[in-house]
Amino acid sequence: MNKYKYPIILSLIIFVVCLVYSFYFQIKLQGDTIAYDTIATNIANGRGYTEFPNRQLGWDRDIVHIGHSYTVFLALIYKIFGHHYSLIWFSQALLHSLTCLLLFFVCLNIFEKNISEKIGLLAMGLYGFWPDLVESTAMLMTETFFLFLVVLIVYLIIKFFQNPNIKKAIIISIITSVAVFTRPTILLFSLVFVIVAFFKKDFKRKYIYLIIFLIIPIIAMSFWMLRNYLKYDRFVFSTAGGYDLWIGNNAQANGEMEPSEEIRNYFAEYGFVNIDKKGIKEVKKFALEQPIHFLKLQLIKTSKYFSLIRPTGWWPHLNKVGKSLTLLFSGLFGAIGFIFGISGIVRILKEKEFFSRLLVYLTIIGPIAVIPIVVGTRYRYQIYPFLAIFAAYFLIMLFLKNQKKLYKILLIVFIVLVLNSVYDLITDFDVFLKHLYRII
Repeated sequence: MNKYKYPIILSLIIFVVCLVYSFYFQIKLQGDTIAYDTIATNIANGRGYTEFPNRQLGWDRDIVHIGHSYTVFLALIYKIFGHHYSLIWFSQALLHSLTCLLLFFVCLNIFEKNISEKIGLLAMGLYGFWPDLVESTAMLMTETFFLFLVVLIVYLIIKFFQNPNIKKAIIISIITSVAVFTRPTILLFSLVFVIVAFFKKDFKRKYIYLIIFLIIPIIAMSFWMLRNYLKYDRFVFSTAGGYDLWIGNNAQANGEMEPSEEIRNYFAEYGFVNIDKKGIKEVKKFALEQPIHFLKLQLIKTSKYFSLIRPTGWWPHLNKVGKSLTLLFSGLFGAIGFIFGISGIVRILKEKEFFSRLLVYLTIIGPIAVIPIVVGTRYRYQIYPFLAIFAAYFLIMLFLKNQKKLYKILLIVFIVLVLNSVYDLITDFDVFLKHLYRII
C-alpha cells in the first residue's frame, strides 16, 4: 500500500473534487440526461428498456439512444438504493478517480521503470482535473462510465499481451461488449487487438484469441439487434447511427450535431425507426452526387476535431463568471493535452516499444470512429485518457532529457495545431462571436 501512496492520495483528492463539484451545483437534468434517467427508471420498475412505454410503437425513443450499458448501470443503482442522484454523483466520482488510478498503472506497465511513476502521476493529474471530465461526473451522461471501461480495457489488454491466456481474453471481450453497449465505436478496439495479435511474432494460439476478441462482442450485439427486429422489424443496433451520419453528412451540414430542416421534418413525420435507413441512403446519395463537397466536409470535421478553440463550459448551471473560468481552464487543459499529447505520440512512433505503440493505435481509433459521422467537443473525450498519458510522457522526457529534437517536435505540432485553430476560428467566426456575446 505504501508503495502506491502518492497515486492513491491523488485519486482521493480527485474523487473529493468531483464530489464537491456535483453537490455544489446539483445540476438539473436536461437533454439526453433526461432520457437516460427515464429509461433507467423504467428498467428499475420492471417496464423494460423503454423511454415512453405508453407511446405508439415506432415513437418510443428506445431504439434511437446509445448508452444501453450506462442506463443499466443507473437502473441497478436505482433498484438497490432508490432514485437518488447523489448516489450517481458519488458513483461517477468514484469511477473517475478509479480511471485515474488505472492510468497510473498503465504508465507503470509501458514506460521505463525510472520514469514510469512520474509519468503516471502527471497523467493522473492532467486527466483527473480536466474540467470537461470533472463536469461530466456531475451529470447523467455516458462519458464517465464509458471512459472507465476504455481505460480498464487498455490496462487489461496490456496485461494480456504480457502473459496471454484464454481467461484474460474472455474477460477483455466481455468488458468490451459492455463498452460497445455504451458507445458502439469501441468495437474498433477489438479490430486493433485482432490485427496486433495476428501480426505479433511468436504469439501462440493467436487464432483462438482472435475468435474470442471478435465473437463475444458480435454475439452480444446480435442479441440486441434481434430484440430490435422482434419489436420493430429492423435488424439494427441503434437508429442513432444513420441519424447522426445524416446530420454530419449533407449539403447543409457543418459537421456538428446540428440537424438540417429536412432531417428535423423527416424525424417529426416518420419517427425514430426509419430514420436510420433513410439517413444511410441520403449519405450515400450525397457522397456519390457531390463527392467534392463530401470530402471537403470530412476535412472540415477533421479540423474541428483537432481545434484548440473548442472548450466546453456553455452549461446553463454556470453563471457568466463560472462559464468564463470553465472555458478558460477547459481550453488550457485541451491545449496541453493536444499539443503535448500529439508530440508524445510523434516521439513514441520513432521508437519500437510494443506497448506504447499499441496505445498509439488505440488513440487513433478515436478520431477515425468519430470524424466520418459527426464531431463535437464531447465526442473527443475518448482520446483524453491517451492524450493525458502521452502528454505526461512527453513533458517528463522534455524536462529530464532536454533533447533538442523534442523541442523541434513540440514546435512543429504547436504550429500545425495553432494554424488549424486559426482556420477554424476564421471559418466559424460568426459562431465564435455568438458564444462570446453569451458571456459579455
